[in-house]
Amino acid sequence: MNKKTVNKTNNYEIVEQEKFKNDFYQQNHISYDKIDKELFLPNTKKSQPDVFLNYKKYSYWTNVSKSLITSPLFIISLLILVAVFVSMFVFSFNKEAQPSIGNPGTSPAFSSKEHWFGLGFIGEDYWNEVWIGTRMTTLLTIAIVAFQLVIGLFIGSIWGYFKKSDLFFINVINILNLAPTLIFILLIITIMGAHFMPIVIAISIQSWIGFAIATRVQIMIIRNNDYNVMSNVLGTNPFRIMVKNIIPKIAPVIVSIGAFAIPDSISWDTSLSYLNFGFVDGIHTTSLGYLLQYTLNSNKWIQFPNLIIFPTLILVIISFSFFLLCHRISDSLNPKNHNKVYSAITRRRRK
Repeated sequence: MNKKTVNKTNNYEIVEQEKFKNDFYQQNHISYDKIDKELFLPNTKKSQPDVFLNYKKYSYWTNVSKSLITSPLFIISLLILVAVFVSMFVFSFNKEAQPSIGNPGTSPAFSSKEHWFGLGFIGEDYWNEVWIGTRMTTLLTIAIVAFQLVIGLFIGSIWGYFKKSDLFFINVINILNLAPTLIFILLIITIMGAHFMPIVIAISIQSWIGFAIATRVQIMIIRNNDYNVMSNVLGTNPFRIMVKNIIPKIAPVIVSIGAFAIPDSISWDTSLSYLNFGFVDGIHTTSLGYLLQYTLNSNKWIQFPNLIIFPTLILVIISFSFFLLCHRISDSLNPKNHNKVYSAITRRRRK
């Protein structure tokens, strides 16, 4: 490199520096040469942060489990239901609602040490008969509620998320609601027979409608939230959005509706038995609905109140325990009711 090239380079750098200083002065109204050059030196010392973030890891299902375990209402309700379930299978296993050999009488009897619930209408041990009826009524209730929740949740989710399905499901529901519920159920039972599954199907055909409508409304409320819209824009599968984003949000509502569906299903057993459309014969097997219907048709319950007290007491215990259990689960599934385990900020001044 010759001297002319070096001089040209130096002159170019001087011109650029002068231009930079002029521009700097026009923008900041201060001369560049008056700025302390130490402000532009890199800081090699390790500085301490002014703020420390101390936080606990948040887990949704951990908070749900903690909320349930620490709830006395949930523990008591669960223990009661477990005791009822164990009793109805232990005391009704391989037994029939028939009089025992030692009690061939034809009239009821009060409670005693040998027969805690007394004797039934044909001298049967009322303890065994009540638990047999509890088992059959509980199985019927669980089957009806399961059908109602599964069908209602599935149809309600599609109906609420996909707007184009509105017209189809509205027409289907209008057609199903044309027939009165009781007449519709009795017609199906008459055609298919008064057995366990036909009764479950007959009741479930219309019982899912209210649950599907409630699910649709809840999904419509939250489907247009920002995180759901962003997931949709990014191409996330609608099924994944439904399972990951929407269903957990509406889980408390689902459980609450299920709590009210259990007493309704039990009442259907009683109503159908009263109309002689029950699925039990009262000899080899029975249900709580049949026991109540058979007892109320006779005036012997006035003389022997144990005939109606014990079946009614079991129904109240099951319904109330299920309601309290579902209510507590619903509260635990709601993130707003969780303990606020958020980051706690501790400020420290630099020394």
